[in-house]
Amino acid sequence: MDSASALASLDDEVGDFNDKQSMHAAIKGAWGVFSVTNFWELFSAEAEAAQGKAVADVCKADVEDYIGSLGIPASFFHAGFYMSNLPGQSLRDMGEGNWALAMPNSANAPIQLCDGPAGTGKFVKAMFLNHEKILGKCIYGATAYYTPTQRG
Repeated sequence: MDSASALASLDDEVGDFNDKQSMHAAIKGAWGVFSVTNFWELFSAEAEAAQGKAVADVCKADVEDYIGSLGIPASFFHAGFYMSNLPGQSLRDMGEGNWALAMPNSANAPIQLCDGPAGTGKFVKAMFLNHEKILGKCIYGATAYYTPTQRG
C-alpha cells in the first residue's frame, strides 16, 4: 500500500476551503489540524491567503500571527517549493531548446525544495509526534536547496 492509500484509509477528515460546514466537521474533536493551501489552484497569493484564513477562521483563529496573539498553542509547517510543480507549472519553454524558471528568483538564490508526496507527510508526522518539543516553532520542510542554475 502506498503512502497516499494508507493515509486515505485512516479515519482522517478532509474539509473544503469553500465550505465552512465541511471544515467544522473535519476539525471537530481534533487536537491538531494540518492544512495545505494552494497558490497554484488560481495562481493567486490572495486566494491562497484566503484559504489559510478560512481554516483559521473555522479554528477560531486567523493565520499564524493571530493564533499566536490568542495564546493558542500551535506550531507551523512551511513546506518548500514542491518539486513536482517544476515540470508542469514552473518551467517556461522559451523556444530553441531554452527553458526559463517561471519564479521570481535570482540565479544565485537557493530555493527550498520539498518532495511533496514523499516528504511532507514525514515532516508533519514528526511534528505531531514531537509536538511538545516544537510547540510555538515554525518548521521549514526542505528535501534539498538548489539555485536556479545549479544542477543536481
